[in-house]
Amino acid sequence: MKHDDPQLIDTLAAEIVLGTLGGRARRRFERWRAREWHVERRVQAWEERLVGLALRLRPVKPSSH
Repeated sequence: MKHDDPQLIDTLAAEIVLGTLGGRARRRFERWRAREWHVERRVQAWEERLVGLALRLRPVKPSSH
């Protein structure tokens, strides 16, 4: 993994916030995030960017299935 690639960091940060990064990739990214402030900052930026959308969503009751 190229640890200095801003596009890669931004893409992975977005996937973490959206919940689409899973498995070993997610665990590896979480370790990287804990060690590097700039990676954590990109995650925070995505959270800030998307919180407005999340707050506008109406709650949906899950089906009984």
